[in-house]
Amino acid sequence: MVKRKRAAAKLTQGQLACALYPNLAEEEAEKRKGDISKLENGRTHNPTTQTIQRIADAVGISGGEIDALHRRVQMSASEQLDHIPVLDRDALELLASRFDIPQPHAMTDAALQQELTKRAEDYRRYKAEVDGIDERYRSLSNLKAAAQDAINRIDLPEVDRLLELVHETELEEAARTAELRADNALLRGDPVRAAAILSSAADSFGAIDVAEPGKRKWQMAIKLQEHGIRYGGQGLILCNEMCMSALAVLNEKDNPRDVWATHTVRANALENQGTRTQGPEGTALLAEAVDSHRAALRVRTEADHPVDWAMTMQNLANALRTQGTRTQGPEGAALLAEAVDSYRAALRVFTEVDHSVYWGGTMQNLGNALANQGTRTQWPEGATLLGEAVGSFRAALRVRTEAEHPVQWAMTMQNLGNALKEQGTRTQGPEGAALLGEAVDSYRAALRVFTEAEHPVYWAMTMQNLAIALQKQGTRTSGPEGAALLGEAVDSYRAALRVRTEAEHPVDWAITQENMALAEMARAEHDTTADPRPHLEAALFHVENALRIYDPEHMSYDHGTATALRNRIQAALDALPSSSS
Repeated sequence: MVKRKRAAAKLTQGQLACALYPNLAEEEAEKRKGDISKLENGRTHNPTTQTIQRIADAVGISGGEIDALHRRVQMSASEQLDHIPVLDRDALELLASRFDIPQPHAMTDAALQQELTKRAEDYRRYKAEVDGIDERYRSLSNLKAAAQDAINRIDLPEVDRLLELVHETELEEAARTAELRADNALLRGDPVRAAAILSSAADSFGAIDVAEPGKRKWQMAIKLQEHGIRYGGQGLILCNEMCMSALAVLNEKDNPRDVWATHTVRANALENQGTRTQGPEGTALLAEAVDSHRAALRVRTEADHPVDWAMTMQNLANALRTQGTRTQGPEGAALLAEAVDSYRAALRVFTEVDHSVYWGGTMQNLGNALANQGTRTQWPEGATLLGEAVGSFRAALRVRTEAEHPVQWAMTMQNLGNALKEQGTRTQGPEGAALLGEAVDSYRAALRVFTEAEHPVYWAMTMQNLAIALQKQGTRTSGPEGAALLGEAVDSYRAALRVRTEAEHPVDWAITQENMALAEMARAEHDTTADPRPHLEAALFHVENALRIYDPEHMSYDHGTATALRNRIQAALDALPSSSS
């Protein structure tokens, strides 16, 4: 705080020292300058009350700020994790250093708070596990005591049995301790070290059973997968590697359940990797995920293990749908069709009566795949597919109710809105207008759950989708009503940008900027607009913002569409009569 306040007051350390001690000789003042440096860099931990007050007066630190510092010092680091939203910047950065979060100084307050909130959740789980160590070792002590009693009775078979239990328990405890060490490494953002610790612990069971390391590795790999999904980095890659190591010692005949589970964990990690990776590399990862799901189906058949089989079919369908949405032309259409078939197959097991929750989730996923197909298919076949998608979403809402499953309900309402919006866009006249109106109603309903405070990312996504639907309504509506709809669309985009900031969500920010450009262009072309120039200039501003993010090499499609839009806007501006001086 001293450093920040001194900088704000435009004082050097030397000037502050002179202000504090105006009557000191030059050499003594230079020494005092060193004291200021130590204080600012945290190397002086117990300045006197008099020194604190003199510095506070010199740089403008209020009594309230000093009291707040006192309260923070009295709070332990673990207690601070319960008060992240109200901590000042210094406290946030100090906490970040405890978790080895790289470059916290370069993060915004919101991003740092979000990262620390996730770490706090992980820390609390980890602390509970560490707190349970004594209880686990108590059972080991009891076994050893029983063995000592048996040897005193010269009951040698019982001694051997108990020592075998001791040996197995010690191995289990060593593995559990290794997992705690791995959790520690993950908490500090080091999945490579965590993977090495976990692999070593699993391999130690090879003396008991050749397949035992593989059985443990797929379960341990889930930790790496969860870390990778939560924080990015190498967790997903390491999860895949550990699963491959597990499959090297497992076989389908003797370990069918473990082989199925390992393929499933690996496939999910590959799918998450592929979804996050652009271009051919991402496509290849998704293809590997599909292959791994297919391998899992070899050991979990519909006849023998219907629920596991149906779950795997759904996972396979998810990977195929992601592949299909990222693949153009007939190949992409075939992948989406295969995804639809896989979802329908899973529904043979996941019925509404017997597995209502799974059925609702599968119906939602089927709706998304049908909607993907419909948007890529010409009329009238595309209309049929979109109609089926709407039917699937409405069916899912029978079990995904707002009262019992609010978040899932809101997500399904949003997906229903997307399908209705696409239907409305492709349908002319009053019928199309009615479909767009239904889409708007669906988005507004979803916003009852997806609030800015509780679900900011989903809220911003829904606000953006609402804005697109309003924009399409406004474009097709003449007079003041149409102008009002377009204005509401722009307001909704602006609201979404409160969450979709350039610093924290650059790609989403750019997408919203491009959509705002389209909305402003629609306002410029609307029949109620007397002077299009202000709207066209606003549109140009927004599309140029988007082009700051759209990299022509890595986001070539988006860069191309935004560039074409900018050229259209500029041409419209150039065609306007020159403004009078």
